[in-house]
Amino acid sequence: FWWGSVFLFALPLAVVVIVLALRVLPAHAGEEDSPVDNIGGVLSVIGVACLIMGIQTLPNGFSATMGVLFGVAAVAIALFFWRQTRAPRPLVDLKAASVPSFWVAAVAGTITFGSLMGALFLGSQFTQNVLGYDALKAALVTLPMSLALMLVSPVAGKVVASRGSRFTLAVGLIIVAVGFIVMVLTWRSTAGVGVVLLAYAIVGAGVGVCATPAAHSLMASLPVSRAGMGSAFTDLTRDFGGAIMQAVMGTVLAIVYANYFEKAFASLPPQEAANLSDEAAAQIVGSYQGAEAVAASYPQASAERLTAAANQAFTEGKSVAYVLALVLTLIALVLVWWKYPRKDDERAFFRTMEDKSLAEEAAAANAAGAA
Repeated sequence: FWWGSVFLFALPLAVVVIVLALRVLPAHAGEEDSPVDNIGGVLSVIGVACLIMGIQTLPNGFSATMGVLFGVAAVAIALFFWRQTRAPRPLVDLKAASVPSFWVAAVAGTITFGSLMGALFLGSQFTQNVLGYDALKAALVTLPMSLALMLVSPVAGKVVASRGSRFTLAVGLIIVAVGFIVMVLTWRSTAGVGVVLLAYAIVGAGVGVCATPAAHSLMASLPVSRAGMGSAFTDLTRDFGGAIMQAVMGTVLAIVYANYFEKAFASLPPQEAANLSDEAAAQIVGSYQGAEAVAASYPQASAERLTAAANQAFTEGKSVAYVLALVLTLIALVLVWWKYPRKDDERAFFRTMEDKSLAEEAAAANAAGAA
């Protein structure tokens, strides 16, 4: 077995789902004759994949590979949107997506879920590298995030019903922002398990509050004929947001970490600098694990100083990454409060979509009866 074996536990579940799907789900249900936009799908995959890989090359400085990746991403994404204006059955109905209750919810959801994934991604490294948790303990301290999300989501539905999606999204984003502030201010090398649990719980609660209105808005902003698009965007806010934010926050961490040591090396006394080989310096700057490996070959006092410096560098990088997530969360908050429709306008628009959906269903039933 290797580290990737952790993903193998999903295989039995996947087999069960496939077997049940083949036995229970109908082979044909409400299918349409219009073709799937395969070209748009390929362009979107190329664009997003190259964008994420390009972001991950940023810590290494500008290179031809980076330029190619960002160039291909820009071209593919531009062609994707061009394709959506001309495809007979586009993956994204740009006119429907331009409705504020749809695109604002999509942006807010992407930032919110992306921040959640980024917080977990960096938090797991921080608790293991800096706080010295083993893998099991690092996983257990994230449980308050999941529990808070699970407990708060049903309550968020009641708030949406009484106060509207705009208010609920704003409250959720404020809670997420508070969680990141706690992470930035308290997650140091001396942090106790209590503040780790607290910060995770706050972020989870905020995401739980945001998740319900975001998903509701994405689905309710479209007629039933475009339900697939709404469902796809609900998943997209999680998958795309998580992939992008993990790449961005991980890149910020790597850049700040490397800069910390480059400045430290530049200020070393000449004798100490001469004793540090280029290979060891590159290993230290490259990653926290590289610094640990070099420290293992040093005398105890020097090893302790190097480990302490690595902890400080990692903590600073983590904090800058969390500040970035905080800023994006606040931008989403301003966007929601500024652009998302107020409760009465939102409900009037959603009723219009319901009426349109009923009309579509009636027309489809009449057509089926005539056939």
